[in-house]
Amino acid sequence: MKAAVLDLGTNTFQLGLYIVEPGPNLIFVEQDEVFVKMTRESATKVVPTMRRRAVEALKRFIHQIDAYNPDTIVAVGTEAFRTLEEGQALQQELSELLEVPIQIISGEEEARWTCEAVQLGLPDEQHFLLMDIGGGSTELTWCKNGIIQWARSFPIGAAVMATRFDAFDTLDAQKAELAAKWLGEQLDETLADIKKDGQPLMVGTSGSFETIPELQHPGKSFYALCGDQPGIRLKATTVREVLDPIMHSTLQQRLDWPGLKPARAEYFLMAAFQARWVMEQLGATALVISKYGLREGALLQQLTAQNSPPGSPA
Repeated sequence: MKAAVLDLGTNTFQLGLYIVEPGPNLIFVEQDEVFVKMTRESATKVVPTMRRRAVEALKRFIHQIDAYNPDTIVAVGTEAFRTLEEGQALQQELSELLEVPIQIISGEEEARWTCEAVQLGLPDEQHFLLMDIGGGSTELTWCKNGIIQWARSFPIGAAVMATRFDAFDTLDAQKAELAAKWLGEQLDETLADIKKDGQPLMVGTSGSFETIPELQHPGKSFYALCGDQPGIRLKATTVREVLDPIMHSTLQQRLDWPGLKPARAEYFLMAAFQARWVMEQLGATALVISKYGLREGALLQQLTAQNSPPGSPA
């Protein structure tokens, strides 16, 4: 079976094309992404320029979907659709254009679905904190002994932090101190619960994490670097070596940075800051960057629903 999955996030709209084999085994075929940046002009409402970017991105994806001719299409919208004024109206407009309903999922659903996909790709990992940094929100999911203990969503995405601390260009010492304090207010209690059970593995998913190995190997995509492996494991010291120079960069330097997509330059500074801060708070010695994420999780949910007997919970 062939499948197409759309993940319509705050910063990026993403399309993934797959072949689904029994198991299920998800064979990745191709992906595309467009940096729509839904909250660039306004953090509270849909504005015409953003709406045009969203429509243009979806039309681009529709062209690729039509060429692929999938058996099933899955589409989900996340934080911006949940919170922006007229976000649901935009969802309806895009659904009509796609001719497939776009499901606006909750933060907890986003976190759980992503973790279930990560577990499919990394079945040997039983004890980890999964972190998914988006533009509008960050999802944390705690997995212990192979069982999801909880899944939580926090309104601390990279775009939110860049706006809150005026960190689109640089991050000076004062801004960094304020940002760390604010993250502590949001996450200290959550991270303390995790540390009671020992030192977990840190797992990251989403473009913010995929960028880290791409910075190590300019010119190669994360998926090419993964090959047939489900992810990439890096030592914490390696992650710091890659991200530390970013912490002291200007926007212009990031725009020219080998391995960093120019469209990520505005928000990646705060995504990197957030990822590094959480790793340090946990004392994590390694980071696994998973190839599987929300797209695959949404597809798994759809497959489960399709295979469930009528009237049973999906």
